[in-house]
Order: sequence, then structure tokens, then C-alpha cells
Amino acid sequence: MPKLDYSNYTLSEQEKVFHLCQNTKDLILDRCQCNVSIDQKEKTVEISVDSSLAQLYEEDLTTLERLYPQEMDFEDDDEEFCSDKLQKLQKRFDITYRDEIEEWEKEPKHYHHEFYGNALSGSAIRFTLGEGLLDFCYHDFKKYISKFSLLFAFQSEDAIKLFATGKNRDKVSAKAEKIKNFDEYTDYMDLLWQQTNELGNSFFYLSLYTAIFTPIFLTANEKSIARYLRYLLFLQKDFQEKLKFCFDPEFYPSVLGHLTSVERYKLYVATHPHATTSYKRREAFSIISCDDSDHILNRLNADFNTSSSEYNEFIKKYFKNNPPDVIFKIPYEISISYQCSTILEMLELEFSKMLELDVKMRKCKRCGRYFIMKGNYDTNYCTRILDGQTRTCQELAAQENYKAKANENPALRIYSKYYKRYAARVRSKQLKEKEFKAWKYKALTMRDECNKGKVTTEEYVAWLEAYFPNRKQRN
Repeated sequence: MPKLDYSNYTLSEQEKVFHLCQNTKDLILDRCQCNVSIDQKEKTVEISVDSSLAQLYEEDLTTLERLYPQEMDFEDDDEEFCSDKLQKLQKRFDITYRDEIEEWEKEPKHYHHEFYGNALSGSAIRFTLGEGLLDFCYHDFKKYISKFSLLFAFQSEDAIKLFATGKNRDKVSAKAEKIKNFDEYTDYMDLLWQQTNELGNSFFYLSLYTAIFTPIFLTANEKSIARYLRYLLFLQKDFQEKLKFCFDPEFYPSVLGHLTSVERYKLYVATHPHATTSYKRREAFSIISCDDSDHILNRLNADFNTSSSEYNEFIKKYFKNNPPDVIFKIPYEISISYQCSTILEMLELEFSKMLELDVKMRKCKRCGRYFIMKGNYDTNYCTRILDGQTRTCQELAAQENYKAKANENPALRIYSKYYKRYAARVRSKQLKEKEFKAWKYKALTMRDECNKGKVTTEEYVAWLEAYFPNRKQRN
């Protein structure tokens, strides 16, 4: 059979995407296995992050301690560094640790190497469906390319490989045995950790999914770095386009407004060669005890006859006279979860669930970014805190709207001025809270009368000035 010539073969768009999202000899993308549960009623996500990362990393530390029993010592800064990263993520997401990982949460110092130890290992992370995807889409990965290159420019391949992989344990140990000069080794590792810490704060922990699904770089070179960045940037651009096409109510509203998000995605696939209508989701089926208190109480209060001949016959035949009381008294239900090992799998799962559950999305009128609509709460502003800000777009918009109304409404502006003045006197104990509340009620009533023209602004100001006669008058 003649040998086929593939020299002129051109990859299809789907094949290019497939190859970009696969492991290579230098880069591992599927390092951890996470269980993901979707609450279809509440439209929320819970990710149980693989706890084995912590255990594997502990094994590597044990190897080093065996090789260098006197020299192995970790700085207190490592623990502070990891705690700082966790706090930043916990401000954006509900992150808790399972009981068996509780000690890792209290003492996370072994997590300071971000290519292997993961500060989220063993955690449960909860958020509204769609917020994880949006979080990933709105982080600027491009500006960290130079930092990524700098990180690897000065690193030892021996050091990187020692800590990079837990899959080839024998090779890792053999590599460690070759490092004879511990001073030289610690110089490498100090620089490695210093650069990794800087990168960990600024890059891997930029988004939730890059923090959970951190990669393994088996070879420290710019090729593997560039490939990982291409992977992130492709996914980011791809899902940004999908979200806009399928969920944005302002995107060609006269053409797409009458279609469902699923129908809009079908159109998207028809116009984008790399896209597909088929996502593979790894589903796990299990039976768990019901956590619905009403259901449990109904079962406990049910009049179940355990003295009938049929019951006794059943127990004798199947349980040898040891009845499983728990099953008869506590209800059980089906639990469906999903396994995800890469950022791509997590994004596809979340996006497909958004389509399935018809999640509603809107663009924030202040920052221009999409946000998830929750329940029947109608708002035009998101609850993000942008870089350089301390308050959410929703809070800032409310303040700006109030100021705009105050500029258009003299009575409101006057009331705001005196409210701040007398509130300050309450805080300094010059006024009693009870007196301030009485003034506030009357001031609001007169403000409304001023708006209606029944009281002039001059009369309103005079009344406000005279309300507390003991206040020192300005010259």
C-alpha cells in the first residue's frame, strides 16, 4: 500500500482548536479532576476542587526532606503569600474547605509553588451559573505575557521538573538525587519561588478557572508558555463571542430577539467553522440522602408498618433480620455531577448549562460588561468591583444618579447638605439620635413641599438653619 502524502494537508478549524487544547510533551493542561454540581432550580454551580493535589505535593516535600533533612525550611512569607491569594478569590466567590482539608486551609504554607501545589485544593466553590465564565472572559491575560517569559528565563530545568509533575514519581526522585549542591539548588528555588509568587498573584489567580486548573510546565521554555497563552486567549475570545451572540438582548435585536439562546447558538455554529453543537460532558450518577427538611420530616412522621408479615418476610429474605432503618426513615434522591479536568471542559459545561437553563444576561450600563440576571431583580448595573474602585458598579451608579438628581433638584441638594451636617453632629455626640430622626422626617416632608412649589428654597433653608437653635451661627 503506497504511503500517503500529507505534506500539503491543511488542518480544519475544528482540528486546529482540538490540537491547541491538547497536552503536549512540555505542557499538561488536565492536571486535576474536579466534580461540578449544578443546581437547576437555583441556577448555581458548586465546584469540588481535587484534594489529591495537596496530598501529591506533600509527597514531593517528603522526598526533599529525606534528601536534605537539615536544610528544608519554609519561610513564613510563603504562608502569608497564599493567604493573600485566597482572600482575593474569596471576595469574588464563596470558597469553603471540606472537613478533611481543614488543616490545609489553616496552614497553607505548602502551597507556595503554584505549578504543583494549588491553594484551592480540597475546596468547594459556589457561584451563580454564568459568573465563572464571565470572570474568565473579563481578565486581561495579554499584559502578563512578558512576566511569563521573565519567569522562565532564569529557572533551573531540574528544579522545575522536580516540582512540576507527580505522574512520573520515580523519574522525579531520580532527578532530585542529581542535585548535589544544595546551596546551588536553593538559589534556583528562591528565584523560582520569588518569580512564581509574583506571577501567581498577577496571573494564575487572575480568574477562578486559571486558579483551579493550573497547568504543569514539564519543560521551561517560551514555546510551552506561548502555547498556554494562546490556549487561554483563544478560549477567552471564543466564549466572549458565544456569549454575545447567544445571550445579549441588544445584539441584532430585530433579527435575533425572538429566538431562544439555543436557537441563536445553532445560528452561531452555522457561521463559525470551528464551533460545534456537540459538547461531551462527563456525567456521574449517584444516590444521596435528601437534604430537604420538609421531605425528611414527612418521611419521619409517616406511619410505616414494620410489624406486617410482608415487612418481616422482606427483611428476613434480604437483610437477615437486620433492617436498614435509615433507608426507611430518611429519603434518598438522585444526584448528577460532572467531571472537569481542564478550563475548556469547565467553560463548555457552564456555557451548555446556560443554554439548557435559559440564563438571562445583560450589559452593565456603567462598565459595559455582561452580568447575570438573578431572579426577578431588574437592574442595569452589575455588582463587580473594577480595578481601582472600592465599590460596585451598582453602588457607584446609585451615587451618580443621586448626584445628577440633586443637581436638577435644588430642594434635594439643600436637604443633602443639611443631612450630612446634622449626621456629623450625631456621630460627634452633639445631637441625639432621636432628635436627628425627628428632624429627618420633618425635613423630608418640607423637601417634598418645596418640590411642589408650596415652600420656596429660601424658606426651606431658613427652616433648616433654625431647627437646632443652639447651633453656633457662622458670621
